[in-house]
Amino acid sequence: MFVEGMLKLKVNREKTECAYIGRLKYLGYGFYVCNGMCRLRLHEKSKTKLRRKLKQVTSRSNGMGYEQRKTLLRNYLQGWSEYFNYADMGNKVVEIDRWLRRRLRMCIWKSWKKPRTRVKNLMRCGIGR
Repeated sequence: MFVEGMLKLKVNREKTECAYIGRLKYLGYGFYVCNGMCRLRLHEKSKTKLRRKLKQVTSRSNGMGYEQRKTLLRNYLQGWSEYFNYADMGNKVVEIDRWLRRRLRMCIWKSWKKPRTRVKNLMRCGIGR
């Protein structure tokens, strides 16, 4: 092999893969071919890892307050979006946003424990009796 023989580099056979570009993952990015050009996309494992982290932060029972949760989410999502800003994400970002908003509504609903508090806060949000 050229890499091991001529360049004297050690190759990890478990990690090294020679495959079609659509199946490869590199640093969280996936690849696809469009109009004869190779483009970057968000790999499914990266999306799964993001959802797992967001699920952990938006858990109803982790004892975080609004401000702490908001700060943690802002920092994590800002870093994540900066890292993956070269990827063509299309509808995946919209889908993740919908899911995250639902999780946040769930946290808010859980924090309004009593029915009386829920009614009062819903009316404060503009919903009639």
